[in-house]
Amino acid sequence: MNTKGKELKRIARQNLLGHYRVPVAVTLLPSIFISLAQSVFSLAIGEVVTVQQLIITYAVDFLLLLITQVFSAGTILVHLNLARRKEANVGMLFYGFKNHPDRYILAGLLTLLLLVVPMLPFFGSIYYFYYINDSFNGLLVMLGGLLVTLILAFYVEANIFLMFYFLVDHSEMKVTTALKLSVSHMKGHRLRLVGIYISYIPMLILAILSLGVGILWVSPYFNQTISMFYLNVIGERPTCSAKLF
Repeated sequence: MNTKGKELKRIARQNLLGHYRVPVAVTLLPSIFISLAQSVFSLAIGEVVTVQQLIITYAVDFLLLLITQVFSAGTILVHLNLARRKEANVGMLFYGFKNHPDRYILAGLLTLLLLVVPMLPFFGSIYYFYYINDSFNGLLVMLGGLLVTLILAFYVEANIFLMFYFLVDHSEMKVTTALKLSVSHMKGHRLRLVGIYISYIPMLILAILSLGVGILWVSPYFNQTISMFYLNVIGERPTCSAKLF
């Protein structure tokens, strides 16, 4: 049975009541680590003035992006445990580093690779506008390329969306198997996922207006809702006894 996004959000709120400390910590700590690492590197390398420095800078940023993917495994584990009413603690944030981190790095690389393909129409339309036809018609082509890219990117992202959840939920599962399971399980659920994303846009705007502080509330709420979505998709019925008013 497909549980509506509104109901998943209600259950997520109920699960987080009195348990926000750990979700907030696993939201904040990776950001602090990445920010500190970037700051230390920036101080060490100084102002980027050479090609070599630029290459090193991009390489470090890419490495930190992969580290973020490993951190995300721990965040997912915390929220899955909360969704299943199991114990969750801050130490779980480092789960991915202790349990085959190569799987999450590979999954991150695969995600980036798959998302490059939808970018091709937009890149092609930019080339057309700047080098072939920079008229109003060329601008329309570029806007059309952007629209096609956004649609394709969403379609790809929606299909692979649950890959990391399957990897965390099954510690020995191969990345390719998790990808296939994600694609097969997301059939018939993509629009529901869209609805969940759209429902969080107002909260995200308010979080940004609060100078980012609101993210510490919105992010755990969103992640818990998505964990509920995952459980519902795989056949585990998310329930809670009390209603929120």
